[in-house]
Amino acid sequence: MPSSKSARLRRAGSTMSSLRPHSSGVKWEQVLSSSAAPGPAKSHHAQQLAAVSGLPVLFVATATAVDEEMRLRIEVHKKSRPDHWHTHEAPLHIGTRIRENIGKKQLVVIDCITMLLNNIFMHCGPKQMSPLLKIASTPK
Repeated sequence: MPSSKSARLRRAGSTMSSLRPHSSGVKWEQVLSSSAAPGPAKSHHAQQLAAVSGLPVLFVATATAVDEEMRLRIEVHKKSRPDHWHTHEAPLHIGTRIRENIGKKQLVVIDCITMLLNNIFMHCGPKQMSPLLKIASTPK
């Protein structure tokens, strides 16, 4: 018989499954997977799913306020999250930041993977990215 949390997530169109402890020492109790439509609705969808899970949440924000428009978007996102969620801003080194802040949280929401990848690419610069670009462009 499914738990009430799992049943609520299935009704919301997502799944939750148990994981073994990760070798990094982080004990991932649950993983939440969702296939939301592309665009700004992903954040809202992920937040709704986390809220119905009933689990303690660590919200990891990857965006940085590079201009006024982005600063305003970040403020709107901050106001949309429940006050009892622990929010941590991590534009880079996300694994370390999660390990440092996971505590007793059982669900991690990362907003947004695309922004995280952009941050990594911008941080690395062309010289460090060159080997990766070479691998990506090699015909298979």
